[in-house]
Amino acid sequence: MEVPQSLHPDAATNAKWKHKKVCEDEFEVARPGDHLLTPFQCDLCVFRRLHQRDPEPRSHSDNLLFAFIRRANLDAFWSRTSGTVKNTRSNVQRTVESLSMFGLSGPFYDPGPSASHDSFGYETAISILVDSQKAGRYSLSHKQWDTIRKVKTSVGNFERVASDPYFGGASFVSDDKGLASRLHVGGASSYWQQRFLGGCKARMGVDVRSNLGVSTKLWKKLLETCELNITRTANFDEKAAWTMAGAYLAFGYVLSLRGPEGFLMEIGLLEENKELRDGLVWLPIVGKLKGSKTAYIHMMRSIVRTGSGIDVQVWRDRLLLIHKEAGRTHGPAFCDSDGYLMTNLAMNELLWTALEEIFLEEPDFFPKAITCIEDIRLLIQIHRTMRRTSTSQATRAGVRASDIDIINRWTTIERSRGQDPSEHLRVHYAEQELLNDCHRRYQHAL
Repeated sequence: MEVPQSLHPDAATNAKWKHKKVCEDEFEVARPGDHLLTPFQCDLCVFRRLHQRDPEPRSHSDNLLFAFIRRANLDAFWSRTSGTVKNTRSNVQRTVESLSMFGLSGPFYDPGPSASHDSFGYETAISILVDSQKAGRYSLSHKQWDTIRKVKTSVGNFERVASDPYFGGASFVSDDKGLASRLHVGGASSYWQQRFLGGCKARMGVDVRSNLGVSTKLWKKLLETCELNITRTANFDEKAAWTMAGAYLAFGYVLSLRGPEGFLMEIGLLEENKELRDGLVWLPIVGKLKGSKTAYIHMMRSIVRTGSGIDVQVWRDRLLLIHKEAGRTHGPAFCDSDGYLMTNLAMNELLWTALEEIFLEEPDFFPKAITCIEDIRLLIQIHRTMRRTSTSQATRAGVRASDIDIINRWTTIERSRGQDPSEHLRVHYAEQELLNDCHRRYQHAL
């Protein structure tokens, strides 16, 4: 079929998809009217406030500081779009002209000099900019925004501690909820600091590389690789590590766990609940689970064997046998050779090692985003890959939404960040121990 002329990708057609005006000096110059939206101190004034002296023209350190001050000011200005700045300036000019006929200067005035100290938080901003130029996880030339913003968080935490002598016990208290908002002194909470952070984020962008979910076929291959590594090593510590990796990945997938939740399983509780009840394998987790505020035992359970053939009971028994051979009766079920809790990094290393081995043989098993072996460590981790793989497979298999909600009922608590979770009423009021059939339907689809 002939493609219509209007859809041919020629230069003229492509130009229609671009903005007419391209701002080539974006984030590099100030614009008329920026000072009407963002507090401003000139570079020299900021330097004098930080050092309490004039700069030395031949000093490399002073000149470099000037560059970072300029960068911080420009980022603060560019937190607002050019259209917003232009419209604000136009509105101010129109107001002044309208009032001039009455001999009035308008409701605009010189705010006067700023405080003699760094009330805007330039030191914090400069620390963020310097940190941004260090090698990051995804690039050797810079760190990512979500990493460098933690500098401001640490400064803000200290300022809140240091603010207490200023105000003592003074706070804003809500009688309805019993919540308190406390007063804060410091540049990390200044209006200019908010503008700077917004502009810095807009200039750098956010490089989001979410952990990918993978296919059930790849997950089964992953567990088979763990089994193979168990059988081909005579070293007990290596055998134990691969047994724990296989059990952790099997449990995490079937129970739809994320991140460190699987590490909360305890040897003694697994042994006490070794017998099947209601035809299910019981996998108790102890601790603060999925955003809960108190530690308790959460009785998670699974069918013996999923629809794709993942045998949860076999992996549970292998895990207990390894601990029995090591002489452990209590403690973390996923641990190092000395019995101490295994780290996320150690488990991720086992996951990546197995996946890289599979990639060399079966690259087609992987998502399209994995184009080379190096992508595995960037896009697949235990933090979210297990849950995304599990829920994606359940959704693909047509598992009803209510069953998925039951299995993942604590995700709403994670998102609530300390507030009352907006859990669906049918989930909130359901008696969890009476919902075993929901678990069966979900896990049979995996």
